[in-house]
Amino acid sequence: MNTFNNSLGGNLLYKGLSRPSTVSLASLFTPLVSSNTLQDEFGPGLYATSSLKYALDYAGPDGVILIFKDVDFRRLVKIDLAGEDWRTTVDYWTGATISNVSERVPALWERSDILQGQISVKDLRSKQRVPGPDSQVVGVSYAGLNAFASALHMIIWLDSSQLSS
Repeated sequence: MNTFNNSLGGNLLYKGLSRPSTVSLASLFTPLVSSNTLQDEFGPGLYATSSLKYALDYAGPDGVILIFKDVDFRRLVKIDLAGEDWRTTVDYWTGATISNVSERVPALWERSDILQGQISVKDLRSKQRVPGPDSQVVGVSYAGLNAFASALHMIIWLDSSQLSS
């Protein structure tokens, strides 16, 4: 995978999708609300990751990988979610009970264009979601989506029927 990443150059982000989701996304380039909480843990938006492996696993053997190159976030309101801000955001969007949510959301959260933070994984002991090893970048406004749309570099259609046994 490193050879592939290096051959494209630049700063890359990947989005793994099923084929039906790709058609919906391509028609309007608007965020899809997924039934999979891993794709909604920061709220509705376009989710991408710097991990090609994660995107491939998410897309599955017959999915699609969108590759974004050098996304320009410079003029956008970007929030890096970590610590308590990450916890509050993930708990809120995954349906966990939280008290005083309006007082606990991150500053600038309602005006943000881009949210960035770790993809959650389930902690086997506590059953809570905790920050995992892979990060995600989420376009949550029209300006954020436009930044992704402008940086769409490549679309790869995966086809498991072409794999040799």
